[in-house]
Amino acid sequence: MPKKSIREMNYLERLHYSLSSKIFHAILIFSIILSLFAIGFGFYLYSSSINDQSSVNANNLAKTVTLAFKQQNGSAYIDKVLRIYERLNAVELKNKDKPAYNDLFSSVVDDNYKELRSLLHSIEKQNNALLTYVAAFDKENNRLVYIIDSSGNSFSRPGYWEEVNERVYSKYKDEPTENLIRSYMPHAIERDTEHGYRCTSWDILREDDRYIILSMADMDMNKFAERGRTFFWQYLALLALITLIIDIFIVLHMKRTIVTPITKINQAARDYMQDKGNGLLQDSHFRSLDIHTGDEIESLALIMGDMEKDIGDYVENLTNVTREKERMGAELNIASQIQDGMLPSIFPAFPERKEFDIYATMTPAKEVGGDFYDFFLIDDDHLAMVIADVSGKGIPAALFMMASKILINNFSMIGLMDPAQILELVNDRICDNNPAEMFVTVWLGILEISTGTLRAANAGHEYPCVYHNNEKSFELFKDRHGLVIGGMKGSKYRSYEMQLKPGDGLFVYTDGVAEATNIENQLFGTDR
Repeated sequence: MPKKSIREMNYLERLHYSLSSKIFHAILIFSIILSLFAIGFGFYLYSSSINDQSSVNANNLAKTVTLAFKQQNGSAYIDKVLRIYERLNAVELKNKDKPAYNDLFSSVVDDNYKELRSLLHSIEKQNNALLTYVAAFDKENNRLVYIIDSSGNSFSRPGYWEEVNERVYSKYKDEPTENLIRSYMPHAIERDTEHGYRCTSWDILREDDRYIILSMADMDMNKFAERGRTFFWQYLALLALITLIIDIFIVLHMKRTIVTPITKINQAARDYMQDKGNGLLQDSHFRSLDIHTGDEIESLALIMGDMEKDIGDYVENLTNVTREKERMGAELNIASQIQDGMLPSIFPAFPERKEFDIYATMTPAKEVGGDFYDFFLIDDDHLAMVIADVSGKGIPAALFMMASKILINNFSMIGLMDPAQILELVNDRICDNNPAEMFVTVWLGILEISTGTLRAANAGHEYPCVYHNNEKSFELFKDRHGLVIGGMKGSKYRSYEMQLKPGDGLFVYTDGVAEATNIENQLFGTDR
């Protein structure tokens, strides 16, 4: 929202916050969100298609490795490698990266083994694969033990093994599926520093209680990733261009059918206000508008024309009412100043006293109100504190408040140290002359400064709140309430005591705090 009103804005600011600009921004944001969704969904379809195709190619290649391996009687090498692997202890298995570990499997690599490796290498090159190999998955230890591969490097030499996580292991049992939408082949897509982006698929040669023998193939997907990036940027540029063209067309159409008519109505309203300010009584600003949209905007223009004519009849009456309200407002302002002057408002209130600190504030709901507070020293060692709430609002409550405040102050200063006795005297005096049958809730406390003993009485007021310094927490002190002051003559009140320690605090308030509401008009309540 702008910090200035539209009358304070310059041309560029009005253009920035104009209805045309807001419509354009709204359409643009909506289009961007829709475009991002389209881009994401399109890129997802493209990536899924590439991944599916790569997995199918890799799986077909793995099946080719299976055929070649079976034709060359490669099963014997599986048994040789696994027999040696099963004889190794934990220490030998941990040394898998050392030359001594390689020597343990040197007997496996004979001429037929090398010829089989060469055949796998030819299959790899003819199909542009990264690697073709045969491995055994050890179910007991979650390890993938390499039997033979097409490159013969140290990583996947016979007997070398690596840990396989549960996610990959769960895929080894997946069966190929096909439907009208897509094909699924068991595969895993990974990224590493050596090969980058690759897709691995497999075919099961055989399986027993401990091992799953797998023919495996790795396909290079880096070129697909590059094509995906190219596709993404081209798709993004085309979609942005189309979105911009459509947005401009929509904005121009809305400007012609919505913004321009509203702008005419707005200008007519500005001219009307300017002429009224200059004392020109005209009623043709809205009636002269040429708006024929056939919708609510045209109806608004016609209604505004009728309202313009009617407003002239009320101008003089409104002026008189305003003049009277200003007079009443001035009087209420003076009354508010008088009421504020009745309450202590200079803080610190007792700068020479270091034993305690006190502060109070009041914000009336109207110009004047019935809530009030007071505090004063009865003698050097006793501080009286009052918080009260008169029934009703406005001037009657303010007058009743002044009378109540004076009575409480007077009876407190005559030397009475019992708050209950003070409240009883005040109640009887008010009940003697209360034709309006108003009442006031009062909490009165007298603090003995030297000891921290607080003696208080409550006449239907809110519970005080005590801050315990040692516990760093507040406690709602639920004292016993007496009848409100002015409710019935002869009412009795009961005093109670509480002990305030150094650093403790006391918070008293009126129901304006507890009855504050949120935007849904729900009370916050005392607990909140």
